[in-house]
Amino acid sequence: MKIYRIAKTDKIPLTTEEREQVKARFNDIQCSFAKDKDGYYCYTHRARSKSYPSISKIPLAKVEFINSTSSTKNVIKIARTAQDIDPEITTLCQKIIPAVTVCFSRGDSCNIEGINVFLVDGDEVKLKYSLDFVEGGNDAIYNYIPANTIWIDKNLEKHEYPFIVLHEFVERYLMKEHGLEYNDAHDLANHYEKKFRISSS
Repeated sequence: MKIYRIAKTDKIPLTTEEREQVKARFNDIQCSFAKDKDGYYCYTHRARSKSYPSISKIPLAKVEFINSTSSTKNVIKIARTAQDIDPEITTLCQKIIPAVTVCFSRGDSCNIEGINVFLVDGDEVKLKYSLDFVEGGNDAIYNYIPANTIWIDKNLEKHEYPFIVLHEFVERYLMKEHGLEYNDAHDLANHYEKKFRISSS
């Protein structure tokens, strides 16, 4: 099955009515949905489907495959074993969301909770450093990112900035402060990113 790179410059959020259509058709599926000039698609941090003319035309098999890339079952398992650190992660997330809005209203860089956060050109990062850079990254993962630093692709829609910064913060924090491996930290970061996307919608 072909996996499509997530489009950053033309991603359009779904309306409330469209989100209800998704919920009615796919129930509590964990992957996200959006639309672009070609139609509707589902995606995770790792993969996306092609675009379809309507939500009803997105095949369930495609959604299930894309959903599998979010490692949902593993997220639940990790979340259960990490209950002791949930309060501190939640508190961190609650600080980050409003801080990002203030941060990037003043320019392309700032410091949040002692971490330098920069908006960078994701296409240039791919060409110069690594094609693995998607939406954002941090110094716990990529050795080309300076210490105590998070990079966010400035080509994203601005309303995406808080959630991608949150993801990178949580991922980095879990790896640096609690010794989690990347895959586990990434999955748990997905868990919190989705939690705060839902609470903000």
